[in-house]
Amino acid sequence: MKHYLISFFITVIVMWAVAGYCEITNERLSQLKTDATQGDAKAEFDLASLYFDGNGVKQDYDEFMKWLTLSADHGYADAQNVLGFLYETGEIIKQDYEKSLKWYDRSSKQGDPVGQFRLGFMHYEGRGIKQDYKKAMKLFILAAEQDHATAQLYLGLMYDRGQAVTEDHNQALYWYNMSCNNGCKEACLQINIDKNAQKFVDDLINDIFGN
Repeated sequence: MKHYLISFFITVIVMWAVAGYCEITNERLSQLKTDATQGDAKAEFDLASLYFDGNGVKQDYDEFMKWLTLSADHGYADAQNVLGFLYETGEIIKQDYEKSLKWYDRSSKQGDPVGQFRLGFMHYEGRGIKQDYKKAMKLFILAAEQDHATAQLYLGLMYDRGQAVTEDHNQALYWYNMSCNNGCKEACLQINIDKNAQKFVDDLINDIFGN
């Protein structure tokens, strides 16, 4: 599932790219710096993105981390998720699962579906913490109820595999459909796999027992 981590990071970068600062003016940059200096968490996050991209300012990962961390400290969930992701994957900074868990937990407690999913994923994989399918499922459900497609996919997988719950292919199919409808191609593929598997079983029974 490593591609989901990469996809998440790319999504964040794309989000920054379309945030309205593709050709930032000096006036806008000055205002953004003023707002960020005054502790505006959203402004801190946006300023961090500029330092990451080198947009209107010289690219500087130290400044990027400085403003990103301030934004996260001030409770901005997107910043907490990005910071958690960076510590989880070791992108730009040294990998640190403990810090990753901390930031995902803070985001999750704000009801953010990305934070809920990422924290659930850490429990699911046992990254920096003891593997715990029950905790993972609880967090996946919270995110899935907010239409987080990847959380819905993982719920389907857990029902398919009987992880933390009794194996239930109908429930798995329900979550795969929800995820597929929300644009997750992996979930759409799982639906076809399940259908093909069921057809194989039906054909086998017919071959053995006849019509």
